[in-house]
Amino acid sequence: MPNSRKDEIVERLITRLADVRIGDPNDMATDMGPVASHDQKKRVERYVGIAAEEGATIAYRGTLPDEPMFAKGAWVAPIVYTDVTNDMRIAREEVFGPVLVVIGYDDDAEAIRIANDTDYGLSAGVWGSPERALAVAEEIEAGTVWVNDWHAGFPDEPLRWLQAERHRS
Repeated sequence: MPNSRKDEIVERLITRLADVRIGDPNDMATDMGPVASHDQKKRVERYVGIAAEEGATIAYRGTLPDEPMFAKGAWVAPIVYTDVTNDMRIAREEVFGPVLVVIGYDDDAEAIRIANDTDYGLSAGVWGSPERALAVAEEIEAGTVWVNDWHAGFPDEPLRWLQAERHRS
């Protein structure tokens, strides 16, 4: 996220996460259920330790409700990390848990460089004014680039949107 707005956006994330209801995924009041398995919970917990070793800062760490099912289950409370660089494992590897890393940038060129510095490049998301977001999305090397949304519509929708924008120009 832009360094100029990082503190503001992190505070908004924390405010939202503080209201997340963790619980039984079959309960319609639940926002977040458990991770896939106890092994996956242990894997996420290992990444929490690795992040600390590498110098990431926990900006927010949720808590699990104080009920017996949470002690026995595979629940992990959401975590937001700041002071993350793109060379940290917490940023480079897929945690598959409720972990969000915040990496700041100063301009679009730096954001694109960070986004493209990956071994995977399966998907990416860009938020911003349509013109600017589309310009940045064109530079990101990923299988799918979502623009001002995440997992909306068909997998080729951003491409169709880009093509339509080029056709209008």
